[in-house]
Amino acid sequence: AVSWVMAGGMAAAFVGPQLTLVTKDLFPPLLFLGTYLGQASLAVLAMVVVSRFTDTPLTAAELAGTDRPLREILKDNRVKVAILCSMTAQSMMNMVMTATPIAMIGCGFSVTQSTLGIQWHVIAMFGPGFFTGSLLSRFGKGRVIAVGLALLALASMINLAGIRLENFWSGLVVLGLGWNFAFIGGTALLLDYHTPKERGRVQGFADFVIFGATTVTSFLAGFLYNSYGWGAVNWLLVPVTALTFAAVLAVGFLKQQARPAS
Repeated sequence: AVSWVMAGGMAAAFVGPQLTLVTKDLFPPLLFLGTYLGQASLAVLAMVVVSRFTDTPLTAAELAGTDRPLREILKDNRVKVAILCSMTAQSMMNMVMTATPIAMIGCGFSVTQSTLGIQWHVIAMFGPGFFTGSLLSRFGKGRVIAVGLALLALASMINLAGIRLENFWSGLVVLGLGWNFAFIGGTALLLDYHTPKERGRVQGFADFVIFGATTVTSFLAGFLYNSYGWGAVNWLLVPVTALTFAAVLAVGFLKQQARPAS
């Protein structure tokens, strides 16, 4: 289910870039003002859709499950590492993705070229969602996460190898694939270590940590690029993914399949 929901993001790969190209010059000389207004309109539309959502009531068996306080749940290192995997995937992907169009334009490429690169990046992020769930079931969540982390590091190496158009575009595609495996894997893994009754507090905390880190890296991308250059943005990816991989190894996610919480 997580995988299929993520696959819905494929629409963004086509709507987003086209929205940028069509609206970026609507209010000269304020470049991209129309794009921001268009994005805000889509956000309002999404709010209307989400407001119609109703959650499925818990079954009797789910209601009988444990209902631990968040502090106790977080004592399980597996919970913390599962959140860490999603946080690394989302925040590091966001940092490089944010800086890439700036770097491309700084290297003389056009807005259209950078927009197409982002389009393929988003396709790579969400396209595998149609089969990522099957990979998680077949190979185990820990192994899929490990591959995702390796792809994130590989994306940084591709970017560091040169500033040609193919470096930027292929780096974005590999970055998107790495995010898909590591983020969806971490999201699915977290579900194994809390019960449905505990879902609200665990998922709420996880989202706060994940997207709080993403907010930080959004600002960090611009600071690193302006202060130290394109290389610094990509080099930061290496130790962060390496430390996350070490955490995955430490809790044994590569050795055994996670078991649902009881």
